[in-house]
Amino acid sequence: MNEFLSAREYATQANASLRNNHKEWLQSNMAKKVPYMLGETNIHLGEVDKVFASEWLSEDVVVFGTKCNQLMLLDIPSGKVVNIPLLRSTVSSSEENYFSDELISVLSSSSCGIHSIHSSPGNSKLATSGHNPNHLAIYSLPDLDPYVIGKGHKDWIFATEWLGEKLLVTSSRDSTMALWSAECDQYLDTVLADSVPSIAPLCKFRNGSGSNEGNCKVRDLAYNSQNVHLAALQTGACAATVHLWDCFTFQQIYKYPLPFSAENVCVEVDEKIGLYAVGSRSHITFMDFRANSKSVYSIHSKDKDSGVRSLQFNDHLISIGTGQGNLYFYDLKADRYLSKLEHSLSQINMAGPSSNCEPSAWVLKTTLGWLKKDETYRDFFGGMPEPPNAIYTHTYSPSKSKLFVAGGPLPLGLCGNYCALWH
Repeated sequence: MNEFLSAREYATQANASLRNNHKEWLQSNMAKKVPYMLGETNIHLGEVDKVFASEWLSEDVVVFGTKCNQLMLLDIPSGKVVNIPLLRSTVSSSEENYFSDELISVLSSSSCGIHSIHSSPGNSKLATSGHNPNHLAIYSLPDLDPYVIGKGHKDWIFATEWLGEKLLVTSSRDSTMALWSAECDQYLDTVLADSVPSIAPLCKFRNGSGSNEGNCKVRDLAYNSQNVHLAALQTGACAATVHLWDCFTFQQIYKYPLPFSAENVCVEVDEKIGLYAVGSRSHITFMDFRANSKSVYSIHSKDKDSGVRSLQFNDHLISIGTGQGNLYFYDLKADRYLSKLEHSLSQINMAGPSSNCEPSAWVLKTTLGWLKKDETYRDFFGGMPEPPNAIYTHTYSPSKSKLFVAGGPLPLGLCGNYCALWH
């Protein structure tokens, strides 16, 4: 009987292992096939300037933020796009001289906009920036009701990352990061009928202690919940650097100067394998901090010198949005870009290309969006083809079967937008 029960237990475990392996194989196979199946459906936003950030709330709903400081919601089944009111806080007497409505209007409409949108792991809250771009704004989900404003940064918020359902970290152009608790008992201001209550950060911290640290900006964050590490991308007056933090102790545990210093604007993490990726003007740099040797390697961007503007991991693929309006897919297992030849051969069940050849990369090319043809455009681009739209944000739907892709013109001074669903 014991042998029988042991055999049954072993068989059950073996079957479970086979099922998991089969599931992983299906996910990996689908991740590689999806890019070849996607087609573009444009979403018309009107006269909106550049989409910088996006987040899927469900398979049918996407929230995104713009440079002109608009928070918008796309309902995919109906195709409707609606504006979500930005959160304002009460203004204390000490702030009245600094944050007049006119000043906040200038800050929000002409300078920064919304650079980050993230929902909490349990999808109960949504974090972004507020009417004042220096402020953290938190909404309750699924109804997007105003929840709380966080006041603590002295300059624009660039990134938000949830550490759980109640804690989150923000990074700013003021060179600091802040830890927040999204708990009601942290409210500081009196709740008024026409405003949102405010909280202060639990603590603020910064990368390093060099002489130029105060002139640096923390451009992006990536949190790995598997080992509770937070990667902070620092740029500006200091050398472009990735700082790794232990979120149990909030002690910096590693600092890595990036090999390519120009235009490092995004960092992403694949939590499953603990791999970080940073996009620069000409390269994507991968970092594995698990190994004692701190393994690092880089690949060339296919659109050299136009900048890598957004990155997303999906299983063993990383998708790369560029300043030329192209979306590429790099296969980490095969160590090469997905190719047109590979797609063609798969249609006739032939083997893919060998590692010795480098066929043309498979690319999703964005079409033109809306462009404001004002005096700046006429003076510098009149009579020329319209410039491509940089892909400032692209995100997979929960099922990984669709991509929300958005951005706008890359040249400084131009106003416009591109927004599309690839499915």
